Amino acid sequence: MVTLRVALVADPGREEDAAWRWLSARAGVSATRFRADQAAEALGERDVIWVHAASPVVLPEPRRFASYVAQGGGLLLTLRAAELVAALELESSPPTEVRDAVWRHET
Repeated sequence: MVTLRVALVADPGREEDAAWRWLSARAGVSATRFRADQAAEALGERDVIWVHAASPVVLPEPRRFASYVAQGGGLLLTLRAAELVAALELESSPPTEVRDAVWRHET
């Protein structure tokens, strides 16, 4: 069985802790958690870096993340971490719509 090596970059918080519980319970996944200020350490031997934040987040050494992606590394930015696409030089501008809402499949 192939094990997917995932680093979750998420500061402590209700939403972030729930993501950690979900990720660490997945079969076939070797998960490690880092705070945002430790994010550069996550770039080691990982297949995917998942940055998950309920509030705006800043990552140290953003150019290293762009390099990681350019070399084939996986990067998942969820919730407010999606705003990092410009700071990480992956897109020219961040998302233009940001809002808090409860997810419902129907909508």
